[in-house]
Amino acid sequence: MNDLMVVGIFSSMVSLLLMPLAIKLSFLVGAVDRPDSRKVHSKAMPRLGGLSIVGSLLITLTWFVEITPAIQGVLAGLIVVFLTGLADDVWQISPKLKFIGEIIGVSLFVWISGASLTNLGNIFGFGVIETGWLAIPLTIVAMVGVINALNLSDGLDGLASGLATIALLFFGFFAFKAGYEDCFLITITLFFALIGFLFHNHHPAKIFMGDSGSLSLGFLLAALAVLLVQSGDTIIRPVSPVSMALILAVPIMDTLLVMGRRIAHGESPFLPDKTHLHHRLLNIGIPHPGVVGVLYAVMIAMGIFSVEFRLQPDWAQLLLGLTGLSLVYGMIVAQQRAGLKVTVKWEPRQGKDDGKGIYSKLTELSGKSIPVVTWLIPLFFVPLVLLVDPPSGKLLGSTVLVVIFCLMLYPWGSSAERTGWCHGIFYLLCFVLFLALNVSAHGWVPDYLKYGTLLLLLWVIFKLAFKRHGRIFLTSGFEIMVITMVAILPWLAEQVEMIPVEFLGLYLSVAVESFVWLFALKIIIRRQPHRNTVLMLCFSGLLIILTSRGLLG
Repeated sequence: MNDLMVVGIFSSMVSLLLMPLAIKLSFLVGAVDRPDSRKVHSKAMPRLGGLSIVGSLLITLTWFVEITPAIQGVLAGLIVVFLTGLADDVWQISPKLKFIGEIIGVSLFVWISGASLTNLGNIFGFGVIETGWLAIPLTIVAMVGVINALNLSDGLDGLASGLATIALLFFGFFAFKAGYEDCFLITITLFFALIGFLFHNHHPAKIFMGDSGSLSLGFLLAALAVLLVQSGDTIIRPVSPVSMALILAVPIMDTLLVMGRRIAHGESPFLPDKTHLHHRLLNIGIPHPGVVGVLYAVMIAMGIFSVEFRLQPDWAQLLLGLTGLSLVYGMIVAQQRAGLKVTVKWEPRQGKDDGKGIYSKLTELSGKSIPVVTWLIPLFFVPLVLLVDPPSGKLLGSTVLVVIFCLMLYPWGSSAERTGWCHGIFYLLCFVLFLALNVSAHGWVPDYLKYGTLLLLLWVIFKLAFKRHGRIFLTSGFEIMVITMVAILPWLAEQVEMIPVEFLGLYLSVAVESFVWLFALKIIIRRQPHRNTVLMLCFSGLLIILTSRGLLG
């Protein structure tokens, strides 16, 4: 596991290092996305972010991974699709030329890897549908469809890259479960490359991935899906095509509905408009980060569904999954057509006295408590990191790597502007610190942490009651992604018997406790965003002290 984390951190680091080059190159060659009536950004944005994603994947795979025929097929097709997207980013080539490039890239992948959709599963309940001689052309059509579905979903900061990152989490599960090492390694490498890209693409974005990125991501997701569902000796347990389709159902269904609407109105299916799901969510009043978070949550829900119901009949999976997604989509469309708006107001409660009553005094005390709690939080952990036995073995290595990962991804120069990203990093650090301390041999440590968390929870409730810090419940897409991934990883690991069942209780307890601490940190930061860096230094310093004791001991 630690070896995989090393590969992942390397991939993220390469992605981060390539980003300044991609930004400069974008302006140099004129690959700049300028605002217009159908776009939500208000200034010219560089759009060669795909260079950092694809570059990181190519460098990491060639450095760490043995290149098998399957990986050769993926890389050959990827280069063609990437160059096609790059040409569009620089010269705005016609849709026809883009389709030709996509078809050539997909055909190369099918030819070199030998993978194709030999069956569609038992989607109608009458038996498995074999594709026969249609396997190759059907594979090409399906992969080109997925490529364009992800391309069309790239409409908000961090949306397409985040959806792809979530999909890769579940692809990784199925690749590990199926015993397909090639797919698993590609998934891990691309997952962390996207995390590095999200650092700059998360709202407010500094760069877009462009078609070079979205077409490449769509190709890679489609290629991984085809490799996992193929039949043959190269894979231990082929995955159901329905499971792969459900993971990607959000961008696929959105694209099909949008194109269907355009055709029904006598328009070109490729005509740009503002009828995508993310546009509809914006129209009903949800702010940009909230829209991304909602779509992340729906994507995660579909992924969980695909894992939980993977052993059910294909037709039942497809019916239930599409029904649930259709209900979500239908409610959003209905709310938009009804003109209903989502409004979020967190007005401070007005006192009912002249400023001398108990309510006003408690409100004043609530405000004065923030500086005290700010320093009590790190001091609470000092005895633990100095007295508790540090983690050892694989847990020590994992903790060190996570600390390095968080320090690398923290926005040191712009933390006040990117509080949503900081919140995600804080949650991850809190979780790792709690987990490392809870596995200590000292029996008093779990109780110490639980009682401390309970006191902090009471303070959070106190603040909510008298200062109405309700905005702490507003979240960003990155927060949702990190918190949900941390919560479901042990469940996914337990599904493949990677961790003992008895460890799940401790893991989930730590996840909940970390959530309370995140709420407290968000209250502290809300009006003083410069405290981001102070708290980051405190938590990372605590973990560095703890792990240093383990390394030196």
